[in-house]
Amino acid sequence: MSGYRQSLLRQGYPLNPVTGADGEVLLSIFATTRGVMQVLSHTPEWSAVERLDFVRTQSHFQEKAYRGPGYEGAFLDLVRHEGRVLGRLYLLHQPGVQLRLMDITLLPEFRNQGHGTTLIRAIQADADRLETPVIAMVEDDNPACTLYTRLGFVPTNHTFSFYRTWQWSPQSQKS
Repeated sequence: MSGYRQSLLRQGYPLNPVTGADGEVLLSIFATTRGVMQVLSHTPEWSAVERLDFVRTQSHFQEKAYRGPGYEGAFLDLVRHEGRVLGRLYLLHQPGVQLRLMDITLLPEFRNQGHGTTLIRAIQADADRLETPVIAMVEDDNPACTLYTRLGFVPTNHTFSFYRTWQWSPQSQKS
């Protein structure tokens, strides 16, 4: 078991690998993401069935991509705390290269309570031990940029579509 997983478990945040039985909970988490909420807010003419179909299709595409080429060996986990699902944490673990935060999404009722900070700090501690940077892709206007800044991430010049790469470097790589 990797260091961040053990650390989170000790802090009461067990990570459970996503399985085929988790489809509905993953759908509910995905439906709360910024991109989905923005699309749905700009399409008020869609019926409830059309909205659900859109969310289901987009969620399926994302999950399929996260299991595809380039993400081999990624940990796709549901995050729990006190017996409740808080959200999801998807991490590509490549010691010596990067720990890539592919996705971290907490359900709205668990945001801004320190859970995200706890998750990311555990990953940073593991990355520091492995002397490996942590990389995240975040939209420039995402409120999570404040969290990443507070935790020592810096935006880089690398962009992909409308995402910017943020990087946190371990102590051994800081000058």
